[in-house]
Parts: sequence; structure tokens; C-alpha cells
Amino acid sequence: MMRYSFGQQAIGIGILATGVLGLTITTGGMQKTRSVRLTTAAGHPVAGMPSPFGADVPDILSFAGQTGSEPPNEVVIPPLSHVESGVYVNFESPPVQPLAMFGDTVLVTNTPAGTLDVLETNAVDGTKLILKASTPVGIDPVAVAVEPGGSFAWVSNYVSDSISVVSLGTGEVVDVLEAGDEPSTIAFSADGTTAYVVFEGAAPTVDNELIDPSPALGVYDVATRQLLTWVELPADTPRGMVFDPGTDQIFVAALHSGNNTTVVGEPLGHTFINGDFELRPALQVVRDFSVTAAAFAASSFAPYPPISAEPGAPETQLIIADDDPEWQSILDLLRGPDGLPDPAVVSQYAAENSMTFENAEQVISGVLNDVKDTLDNDVIVLDASTPSAPVIDHVISNIGTILTTLEKRPGTDEIYAANLEALNTIRHEPNLNGHFFDHELVVFANNGVFPPRQIDLNGGIPGFNSPGTAAPNAFTDSLSNPIDIAFTPTGNRLLVAALGSSRVGMLDLATTTVLDRVDVGRGPRGVIIDAQGR
Repeated sequence: MMRYSFGQQAIGIGILATGVLGLTITTGGMQKTRSVRLTTAAGHPVAGMPSPFGADVPDILSFAGQTGSEPPNEVVIPPLSHVESGVYVNFESPPVQPLAMFGDTVLVTNTPAGTLDVLETNAVDGTKLILKASTPVGIDPVAVAVEPGGSFAWVSNYVSDSISVVSLGTGEVVDVLEAGDEPSTIAFSADGTTAYVVFEGAAPTVDNELIDPSPALGVYDVATRQLLTWVELPADTPRGMVFDPGTDQIFVAALHSGNNTTVVGEPLGHTFINGDFELRPALQVVRDFSVTAAAFAASSFAPYPPISAEPGAPETQLIIADDDPEWQSILDLLRGPDGLPDPAVVSQYAAENSMTFENAEQVISGVLNDVKDTLDNDVIVLDASTPSAPVIDHVISNIGTILTTLEKRPGTDEIYAANLEALNTIRHEPNLNGHFFDHELVVFANNGVFPPRQIDLNGGIPGFNSPGTAAPNAFTDSLSNPIDIAFTPTGNRLLVAALGSSRVGMLDLATTTVLDRVDVGRGPRGVIIDAQGR
């Protein structure tokens, strides 16, 4: 029991249960007791705060007789004046799974407000949603999913690095779970016993020591809400995730998956015999060196710098495929049978540039190592036949460049990904003509029976991707930067939230044509369809 005195009022505090404080308030010889469940003003757990609450104690205890004690797992304190004032910091975390259905209500992660909001249909005409409740959770909630039993919602707090479990009956946070760095998308196993959470940044720490600096998939026991284990994900910023109950497979897509392209032309240091020093890009080296000059001039890399470059513009690197055959043929002229710089070639370069053999060897080695072999781990497929112990089964490549979400089409074996496909190997204007991305959906099979196929979201707009052709409907009809998708209950149609064009489009999947578009305001980040198809 802790005791505080404020004039004629004395308050004793004890913990009755997790998140419940017992208060004994004595005023002028009169004593009363009550229990109070406390949350912070922003809904954040304060289990790590020292006890007592330091400088906050007077504010807490003087607020209408409410008081606090040593913080349990779930803490509830009234709004503090120093929290309510001051500059608000918006971390601009990305809502990645911001919507979920619970009966006839919609759950929404209100990322900047740090709340889980509950919306219900207006009973008057059934066409509008009204705010029913708002529950403070952690800092920057970005994802929400409802347990298969329907009693609780799990919320990923991107900045807090925690999972808030919210009772859908009471609207209260009943638990706050340990998570890794930047938790995002949430899914549940078919039997509802296991939850999976993507840790975009890294696996959790143990005793403040980083155990695994790689992104990971966290595995939780739903009943005990304990983190059982995690699986390292060999992907750059894993984000979109879907669980296929038919195959007990988990699909996780990399946001920054890449497309097997890299850059070539790194500046390489040249130290000359007379003591001068100069940086020359690798492209200049092979352009000017007698051994490689002819092959370079005949390649698509020439001329260098490109003719379209502005006068005086700095020399820049070029984007190429990491296995580009033209570049590899140039490198073959520089290396010996062992793959290392050919000594005869090194001697020739040193002679042509008045350099020492040692420095010339460093330059040729730099050219050989300039192109990096990039990973193209687009989708990680895990076998979750044992729900509490998923293992990576295989990795799928050649799906896309920037994969924002995944969804399984009802009644089929098809997985849909929203994708921004970068046209990296088309170089410079006017070749690009402003067309450097394709906005598309990519369809692939969870059993691998057919190769991925692309659906161009703007392919039906006349002249949209035609250089030099006016496309008057490009602005009004385009669906740019697809960020989220949702299927109708029958799986025949699909809604796509287009962040870049601030609209939602509906596709007929039989013909892959856009049937309709609705402007919804700036930056739609999520879309969901209920059982009635609304």
C-alpha cells in the first residue's frame, strides 16, 4: 500500500488485479474505498515507468480523487496537462491493415490519434458511418485484426513496438503484448489458436539486447497471449500478409522487394605515379580503357555520359539488371579464369594511366565488384501446418517491385498482390516520357500452377502509356499507387484503394476491366467489404 496526502485528503493505493487499483480515500475522518481501472491519456502502457509516477504524481492524484500506484500491465491515468499541451509529433507511420469488420461495425486504426475507433452504420438511412467508440491504444496503430472468436481485436502499434488487445465487448485494452520492431500486419491460424504478426524492423530484444536484427514473423499463443517464437524473414520490409486456411500456408510480401536491378558506375580512386588523385566512375574506366572500349561502345550503356544529359551535369550511375549480359561480357575482358583481375589486364591499365600495379589492381577489382547480385525475395511462403511453429517453405520471385498488400481471392487458389512495377532498365528521357512505373495487380497461385500475371489498372485508359499521345482521361480515371484491395463475398469483383489518385476502383475479375471509380478524398489507405457486399 502506498499513501499520499493532499491537505485534508489522504489516499492509499494498492493493486487488486492487473490493471485494477484499490483506493482508500480518507477526507476529514471519513473513509471510502473503491476500485478503479486506469489507462494513460494516450492509451500507452507505462509498465516501464518508475514508481511512484515522479513529477506526475500531484497531477494524477489531484484529478477528481483519481489516483495511481505502481503501474500494472494495463495502466489508466487521467489526461495530464503537460501531455495535452505542446507540439504534437506525427511520426507518419503507414497504415498497413487499418480496417477490420466486427459484425455490422467497422474497426479503424486512427494512426495519428493513437486510437482504435469503432464505426457503425447510421440507423436512419444506412448509408453513413458514425463514430461509436474510441479506445486509446499505443503510439501509431497501423493494423487491426479480429480474433476468429470475435471477442478481441489485436492492434499493432508501429512506434510503441507493442500489440494492444482490445475487448470488443467493453472497448477496453485488456492486454499489451511484447513485439518486435515496427509490428504491422496481423493474421490468425485457421483454428484461431495462433496469431502471426509481421515485425518489419527486427525481432524482439531480450534484456535490451537485439537478438535478431532481421525482419521477422512473430508467433503468438492466442489463449495465453505469449510470444512463442519468431521466424526470420529474408525480405526487405515485409508487410502484406495473408493466411490461406485451405493449405495452412502464410504468404508474406516484401514492400521493397526490388526487381533484380542494381546500379553500375561507382567512382573509383586513381592515385597516379606523380602523386595526383582522381575519382573516375567505373563506366568511364571501361569506356576509356583500350581492353574494354570497343565492347563498351557497342553496348547499350554508350554513350556515357548520355547525350540527353544537361551540359555540366554530374556523371551518374546507371541502373541495370544485376545479371545484365552486356555488362558481364565487358567484365569477362577484365578477369582471369579464377574470376579475379587478370594480371596482364592490370598491367595494361597501369601503363595506360601512369599508375602503380597495386592501385590499378584495386581499380579493376572495383569494376568487377561494382554490380551487386540483388535478392528478389518478393513473397515468403511459410508452412503453418503446425500453427505454433511455422517454417519457411519457399520463396517466390518476379512478382513485383513494391508490393503493398496481399489478399486471397475467395473460392480460388489465387493470391492477389498490389504492385508498383518500376521500369528501371528504361533509361533517361525522352525514352521514359514520364512513364517510370506501372500501377498493377499481380495474380499468382498459392500452389504455383501458373506463372504470375499482371493486371494493368490503367490499361483501359486510351493513350495512358503511349509516349507522345494525349490522354485526357488519365487524371480523372487513373488508379495510381494501389495500396489495398478487398474482394466481394463471391470473389467476382475487387475493390482497390488507389493512394496516389485519391480514389477507389472496382474491377470485374472475369474481364479484368475497371467498372467504376469513386473519388474518396486524399490518401485512401484501406478498403474493406462486409458480408452484404458494402
